[in-house]
Amino acid sequence: MPPSTSREELRRRVYAAIDRRAEEIVGIGERIASHAEMGFKEIKTAQLVSETLQGLGLAPRTGLAMTGVRAEASWTGFASPDTPRPTARPAPRTPAATMPRSRACWARPWD
Repeated sequence: MPPSTSREELRRRVYAAIDRRAEEIVGIGERIASHAEMGFKEIKTAQLVSETLQGLGLAPRTGLAMTGVRAEASWTGFASPDTPRPTARPAPRTPAATMPRSRACWARPWD
């Protein structure tokens, strides 16, 4: 992303990328929901997340805080190391006992 790319342009590009992969994203969410695991015992979920990140060309680190997974993307095109970079974070945890079973729960919150 060039340094001149606006925040709104970045948002538009991210939303378009999400829309292009909507079926895959919903499928991952439904897989997690149909095999819900208790907190700090999300072994299958962590494996799925790790495999998904690897499929995106990232190198995930696993076993963080028991079952956490993290991957960093390299952001190129920034003018200097001090230039703010885009960040992304997953949705907050949802305990297995309260996991909704509807596709509607995976809808984008900005729609």
